[in-house]
This record gives sequence, structure tokens and C-alpha cells, in this order.
Amino acid sequence: MTCRVNRTAGLSLSIVLAVAGCGAGSGAGVNDDGEVSEATQDLAILSNTLWTPTWTGLTSIPVCFTNGTATQRTRVRGVAEGSWEAIGATTTGPNGRYGVDFTGWGTCPASTTLTIRITFVTEGPNAVSGLGRTHQSMSLYATAPDDIIIHEFGHALGYTHEFRRSDYAATDPTCPETQGTMPDLGVTSVDRASIMNYPSCGSTLALTFGDVFAHASLYGPWNVTYGTATFGIRHDPTWNFVRGDSTPDTSSATIASDQEFTLVKVLDPGSTGNVVFGDTVRLRASDGQFLKSNGLLPVTKSSVEDSSTTWQIQSGVSSGPIRVNDMMVFRASNGTYLRSNSSNRLVTTSSYQVFRLVSLGAALNL
Repeated sequence: MTCRVNRTAGLSLSIVLAVAGCGAGSGAGVNDDGEVSEATQDLAILSNTLWTPTWTGLTSIPVCFTNGTATQRTRVRGVAEGSWEAIGATTTGPNGRYGVDFTGWGTCPASTTLTIRITFVTEGPNAVSGLGRTHQSMSLYATAPDDIIIHEFGHALGYTHEFRRSDYAATDPTCPETQGTMPDLGVTSVDRASIMNYPSCGSTLALTFGDVFAHASLYGPWNVTYGTATFGIRHDPTWNFVRGDSTPDTSSATIASDQEFTLVKVLDPGSTGNVVFGDTVRLRASDGQFLKSNGLLPVTKSSVEDSSTTWQIQSGVSSGPIRVNDMMVFRASNGTYLRSNSSNRLVTTSSYQVFRLVSLGAALNL
């Protein structure tokens, strides 16, 4: 299999765990007459292509160069450190700064393992990268634009093309691109603007909120804690946010705009420890009101903390501490479950619905 790279179309990048993909982007001023060969492009990569996150601090990823001048190397390093590495650079987890830490940046030794090996090329595709830690080669034109370098480092982190998602065509049926193998997991909803997309399909050639959120979710510690952090609650798979109306005692909804919630532990309201599946909490909205279950009726808000405002966080597949982007079910004290109905109104019913707890912009260091 080969993959033709359209240089004039540009590139885009979205964050998805990848099985395999074509890492060639496109950028202005670079002529493309070639195809990416099987040896450099068609990668049979397993879904576990992410570098192993530490969850408690930095994930170190060695980088080296097989050629190139000091100026060329310095520029690539600056772009990588100013994009993916900068996410979380001033936000700390329990053991210091979280995220990825690209290390080394010297000349590659004859033999390396688990190292991103960068080669500057003068012909063929202007940028190609293997996906994640299972295939660490990267080829770049020295004149490749910054957005292409960011895109290729996204591939090196394990992120594939956004337009290869199984749910992408429903959002953008006119996208002409087909390069790369299908990803196996979408961390965010479809993001046409993503740096992992192509301009021909809507990329803005810059990191988007979705890119930053997914990267922070995958490479950060991001244990969810009580009292000290605010989160959004999103209905999966529509990705609308849980939102309480401004007036208590009216039904709440799931809509596109977020509302901040703080998790308050029922048995220990002053707790600041990790939230664990099975905990019983109150969902306190940014206006100080709590989400309230009213039996098989619409969910409202209340300023009174009582049994109607207690929710147990449940999961059928996970246990232990909850991390950002985990999927969960909220079970009210009366035995009903939080749901978003066909009108996007929040209700509690006898059947459950899955939600995700997501970190909002301030916590992502945007």
C-alpha cells in the first residue's frame, strides 16, 4: 500500500490512539511529486503505540538526529518543545510537572531503542513519521513549516489522522483524504480543526482545544481530586456538556457549552483526596447549586444538600482512582440513573447512560 501526499492541501492533526497511519503532512512551498513507499509509510502498528505515561510526572521520550545542521536541529527542537511538551509545562501533578519531556536531541548512535530518530531529507515526502513508540523514525524537510513538525511529532506520540476515524465521514462527508489506517479510539469528538487533520478537511494548522485536552488526558497524571479542581461532565457519545439551568427547580440539560462542576464527597465534605469509583458525591455547579434527582422526572438544581443530591460514581470496567476522560455512570440515591433524553434534558431513569469527566480549559494550561 502506498499513500500519496498532497503538499498543497496542507495538514491537520487530531488526537486519536492509532493502529497504523501515514504520517506525511503537507505545507506551502514544498513540491510533492512522489508517493510514500511501503517501507516508510504503511506501518502495521498495534493500538498500544503510546509511550508509557508515568501518570505521576513526566513521560521522558528520547529524540536524536541522524543528520542536519545545528540550526536545523535547534529549530525542530524548539517547535516540539513549544507545542506538545508545553502542554502542562506550568501545571503540576502530585509529583511535579506532568506531560511529555523530549530528551537528548543529539546525534543518534549506531543503534537506538525507543528513541525518535529524525532524518532531514531533500526529496520525496516532506514529512513522514512512524506512529508512537513501536516505530520511531521521522523524516523532515529542513524547510518544513512548523505546523508539519507539530503534526509529525503528534504521530510520534501515537496520534493518527483525524479524517481516518470511523465517525468522521458523518461530520465531513466531502473530505477527500484517505491516508493511513483507521485509529482504534477517539479521545475527543470529531475535530475538523485539529492539527492532526489536513487543511483540505478543515484543519486550522494549529493545536486545538481538542488536541490539548486529549494529549493532557493521555500523558498527564490527571487523577481527579475533590474540592480543588473543576470539571466538565460530558454525555457520551454526543459530547454535549451536562449543564444546570441558572434557575433552580427547572430541568437541566446537556448542551454544547460547558459548565464547571466541583465534586464534593458526601461523607467527607472537606476531602481533597483522589476520587475513586464507587464514591458517593455531590455535583456542585459553578453557581453553588447541586444537581438534584427527582425520581423518574427531570433533574433540577438545589441549594440544599440532602439525599436527593447524592450520586454514586459507578463503572462497569474500571476500579480505583478516577482519571480525566474516564467513562462513568451516575447513580442517584433513589436508585435511578442520570440520563440525557431525546430533547437533551437531564432526567433520571431506571436505565443508565455513560458520561465522561473532562478537565476544562484552565486546568489544561490553555
